[in-house]
Amino acid sequence: MTASDIKADAARDPLARFYDFAVSPAGFFTVLFVYVVAHVLLRLWISPVLGTDEIEQALLANDWRLGYNPRQPPLYTWILLSGYAVFGRTLLAHVVVKYGVLAAMFVASYFAGRRLLKSPQRAALASYALVLLYNVGWGAHVGYTHSLLLSVFIFLTLWAPPRAFESKRTLDYVVFGMVLGFGFLTKFSFAVFLIPLLIACLLVAPLRAGLLNWRMLVSIAVAIAILALPLNWMVHAPYAYVDVLRQVTGVDDRPSYFANVGEGLLSLGEGVLTFLAPFWLAALIFWPTLRAKREGGSPWLRAMLLGLGLTFGVLIGAVLVAQVTDFKPRYMHPILIAAPLLFFFWIGHKPANPGAERWFAGVAAIFVVGVFAGLVGQALIEPSGCKNCWLQMPAPALAGELERQGLGEGTILTENAHIGGNLRILLPRARVFSRDYGMAEAAPTGRGQCLLIWDSRMRGQAAPEPLLRFLTDRFGGAPGYGPIVYVTEPLLRGGGRTDSFGVMRVAGRSGDCTPT
Repeated sequence: MTASDIKADAARDPLARFYDFAVSPAGFFTVLFVYVVAHVLLRLWISPVLGTDEIEQALLANDWRLGYNPRQPPLYTWILLSGYAVFGRTLLAHVVVKYGVLAAMFVASYFAGRRLLKSPQRAALASYALVLLYNVGWGAHVGYTHSLLLSVFIFLTLWAPPRAFESKRTLDYVVFGMVLGFGFLTKFSFAVFLIPLLIACLLVAPLRAGLLNWRMLVSIAVAIAILALPLNWMVHAPYAYVDVLRQVTGVDDRPSYFANVGEGLLSLGEGVLTFLAPFWLAALIFWPTLRAKREGGSPWLRAMLLGLGLTFGVLIGAVLVAQVTDFKPRYMHPILIAAPLLFFFWIGHKPANPGAERWFAGVAAIFVVGVFAGLVGQALIEPSGCKNCWLQMPAPALAGELERQGLGEGTILTENAHIGGNLRILLPRARVFSRDYGMAEAAPTGRGQCLLIWDSRMRGQAAPEPLLRFLTDRFGGAPGYGPIVYVTEPLLRGGGRTDSFGVMRVAGRSGDCTPT
């Protein structure tokens, strides 16, 4: 089918007309707006309770600091605090901030595509294709906070340097420096994307001049100015970074070198395929295009391909030398989040295939609808058989009961972060701690009685030993414990199932839990 045939079909086919609109600049932002708003409303309907990644932020975002959790830089928490300033310490603030960051990721991808690709339509397609990455299309709606923000700055890194290297204006290098500085404040793994790309730029002659331009000193100075104080906090934080890195990567997991190497290479392959699914399957629609001869190549295309090759070379080397055995799909995020953009950049140097592009867009749209329906179905069906039931936890009823008993303004120590994070936003005058995030600083609220709260449905009637140790280690303990009151409430969509919480008041000392 020729391009003229495609245009003739578009004049008759409403879906083709919608496709032409969706890949236009106005259409892209319209579709993105509808997508984000629909998911915001869906998330607010699913549950009034915070999700897994959001509870960490609710416990940490108590005031403005240079750092919160040594494992994660502070930029997302700062953005959330700004959301609190507008919407209050509420679920709405968490949802709006998260989906605002998700929208920013799509916009940054689109801007990078407009800068790098020959076709504005393919820039839109490359951005839409992000929904076909499982960790974005599904995972972004059930988890992830910092990784979404990291994605924003990865795509901005593919927008700012091409702009600066081409214009050679000092202002553009200042913007590049800002992207670098704030990028490192999203996640440490920003370096996994950035460093190979910069090395590749040094090896690609047309880009070397832009990177070695004296204005790069301005970029570096701006980045250092942004990073200096937070980085100083991280360096002095009492945290074993190397030990944690060894733990999460599964170094020396197996008893022999060859077993470790085999496990590591298999895990790396599985991580790549899982992260890229189902995008890599949908990309097979372009099989005739993929087989066609490539016409030339952009310096930035060569740099991105070379950077990706360098990254996988280092990863394979880590398996062979350090015997790294665990490459979870989420570890691929800084490495492969730009894969759809790179794919469309690559086929942009091959003969056009507008029919395949329309089919690809249709697959992405079907996947979006399927994810939306899946989230609705999960919200309706899962509560009847869930085990932890975090999104169905009757935290609002628990908070209401504590308020009725006059216990909503003191200090609360919780057995898990799901209880603690939700009570932090539902009882804004309380000071809430969780043993899961013992590094959290005290909120400037909550004096008076000290409560221990745990999920007695999951952990039993008695106060869990880890919670008692947390009280002793972090707060110095107390001479005695009061009686236990159990709060039992129906799960939010549990079909008659209930959740139960143990609430015990700690007596003695000053009646307060003050961290030692």
